[in-house]
Amino acid sequence: MDELTREDYISIVHGDAHLGQFVSAPDKSLMTIVDYDTVSEGDPMADIARSLSSLRSWSQQTGIEKETENKLTRSLMQGYRSTRIEQPNPKESEFDYRKIIAYEIRLYLVQAKGFADVRKKIKDNLDDIIAGEGIELSAEKNLYQKISDKDFPIENLKKYGFEDGDLADIQKLVNVIGNIRECIEYLSSVE
Repeated sequence: MDELTREDYISIVHGDAHLGQFVSAPDKSLMTIVDYDTVSEGDPMADIARSLSSLRSWSQQTGIEKETENKLTRSLMQGYRSTRIEQPNPKESEFDYRKIIAYEIRLYLVQAKGFADVRKKIKDNLDDIIAGEGIELSAEKNLYQKISDKDFPIENLKKYGFEDGDLADIQKLVNVIGNIRECIEYLSSVE
């Protein structure tokens, strides 16, 4: 991760380029970016990764199909490429998908830390959950993956002391873990 996110190319970056920072005119003729309090010099791939992770989260929350999310991702990338003010040295690998994905993984790892309370609650109840739900775990499939299965009745976790807020946090954590896995699979496929 450190090697992939080494800042080879430095530019002016937004620093928090999530979807909420992009505002469009009602007729969609103009798009602007707001909230410049984190602008600094940095790697532009980190900004792109922040935008992509925000897009991925938004699509999960709204239930957008993966194909539509992919089209939006391609559109975001094309827009970034076409509106660059400064042009990078062609010998520098300023636009590196592996680097973008590595930055995105780092963002997800930070997000996963935010679920420490619910992760501890799962760990403390793990044996009861596994036994009570008849879950078989393997090296290929962990509890979070089992919980993320569409047919897993997540409400069943209430009998182990989990509340509605915990269930919502578990679902968000499952999404974050799924995003990390998807990014790692992508990185593995391009090496």
